[in-house]
Amino acid sequence: MRFSLSLSGGGARGAVHVGVLKALEEEGLKPAALSGTSAGAFVAALYAYGISVEELEQWVHWLARNGMWYVDVDFGGILKLIAQVFFKKEIMLSGLIKGKKLEGLICGIIGDIQIEEIPKKLIIPAVDLNTGKTIVFANRIQEKGEIGKEIQWETRGRLCKIVRASASVPGIFQPVEWNPYYLVDGGITHNLPVDLLAEIGEDNILAVSAGIMYKKPKDRSIVEVLTHSFSIMGETLKECTSNQERFLLKPELPEEAGLLSFEYMTECMSLGYEETKERMPQIKKALGVPI
Repeated sequence: MRFSLSLSGGGARGAVHVGVLKALEEEGLKPAALSGTSAGAFVAALYAYGISVEELEQWVHWLARNGMWYVDVDFGGILKLIAQVFFKKEIMLSGLIKGKKLEGLICGIIGDIQIEEIPKKLIIPAVDLNTGKTIVFANRIQEKGEIGKEIQWETRGRLCKIVRASASVPGIFQPVEWNPYYLVDGGITHNLPVDLLAEIGEDNILAVSAGIMYKKPKDRSIVEVLTHSFSIMGETLKECTSNQERFLLKPELPEEAGLLSFEYMTECMSLGYEETKERMPQIKKALGVPI
C-alpha cells in the first residue's frame, strides 16, 4: 500500500524520525514520498537519497557524541555585536551559529546531488525573509495545488544547502543567502508539512511530530527563549497547516531534549521506534495496510 511520510522539525529531537523509519521498515512499510522541515528535512533528505536506516542509526549514535563539533558559533560576529551595542551602532548579527559546518556535514554524506536527482518524491520548505513567502523545494511533481500566493515552488537546487536553509532557526542560525532568497527555517510556516504532500496529490500520509509539550524555559538565555517561542508557534501552526494526515505519531520525548541537546538523540530514536511498534496496528489500519 502506497503511503507518504511527513516529518516535523525539532532539533536534536528529530532523531525520533530514524526510530520511526526503522519500525516501519521492519513491517515492510517504506514511504514512497517524504516531506520534512528542519531536523525532519535532514532525515527525509538522507532517506530519500538512499541512506539506509542502519546507516541513519549509526549517524544518530555518532552525532549524539560529536554533534557539538558542528555548532560553528560566530564568535567574531558576537564580538562585533558587543561593540555595536557599546557604541550604539546598528546591530548586524543575523544569528549566533553560522551553519556552514552543518551544511558541510550533509554534503559530506550525500555530495553535491541536486534535489531533482533524488529518486523518491521529496518536499522541503524554507521561508524567504525578503518576501515572507514559503519556498517549497520539491522534485518529481506532476501536479501541485494552489495553497495560496504565499507559497512558491522550486524544483531545482543543491540538496545539502536546501536542508541547511530549512534548519536555520531564526536568531540562532544565520539565514542562508540563495539569490534571490534569504532563507530561514521552514518551521516558521510549515513545521509539520503534511499539507504540502497533500498538494502534490499524496493522500495517504503518516505524520510524525517531534514537538514538545510546552514547559517553562529552564532559564532566560537566548537559545531557551527562541526555542520555546518556536515550539509554541510550531504547535499552533500544526493545527492550521496539517490535519490532512491519516495518522499522527507524537512520541513522548524527554522534556530536557532541546534544539542542540545532542546527548538525547539516541534516546529519542529509541522512543520513536518503541512508539511506532506499539502503534503499528493503528498505523496499518489508518493507512489501509492489511494487519
